[in-house]
Amino acid sequence: MRCAVLDIRTVSAAELARWEDAAEPERRARSICADHLARTLLREAGAQTPVIRVGRNGKPYVPDGPAFNCSHSGNFVCCAVHGGPVGIDLEARRPVRAALAARICTPEELVFTVPGGRFDSLRFLQLWTAKEAWVKYTGEGLGVDFRTLPAAAADGLHETLFGRRLEQTVTEDYVLSVVYDAV
Repeated sequence: MRCAVLDIRTVSAAELARWEDAAEPERRARSICADHLARTLLREAGAQTPVIRVGRNGKPYVPDGPAFNCSHSGNFVCCAVHGGPVGIDLEARRPVRAALAARICTPEELVFTVPGGRFDSLRFLQLWTAKEAWVKYTGEGLGVDFRTLPAAAADGLHETLFGRRLEQTVTEDYVLSVVYDAV
């Protein structure tokens, strides 16, 4: 499994100009960068001229190519390429309203998000990215009730989701989760 994160502020003006007609400038920049990063990693994985298609629930794929998935938030985009199904999610670190936890967390996860009795946005983002990476792995999309996807116990995050590998990276800028088959 190969995963990379790109700071969108490093993309050239020429690359950005390709998407000039897209609506919102920030969304356009993230889309350009995700496309650029995906095509770069797909070529490295052997897809000479990757033709990206969109499948059910919006999951991208390359016919007869390696599996890949992208995400973006804030100034960052990421992409994972793997020999089997893969899902990835990235969220810029930011304050999150505690009320959101009740909409996505199992009872044990609610305990995990309030260490010492105080809501922790970082722990919430760790759960959110793990769960979103899972639904992107399966191709189910965001219509799934996230409370049915246990990603942590009260004492910490799981290392696997439904038998698939869960890897997380936490930096001062973002939280990244990748779910894939450990081949």
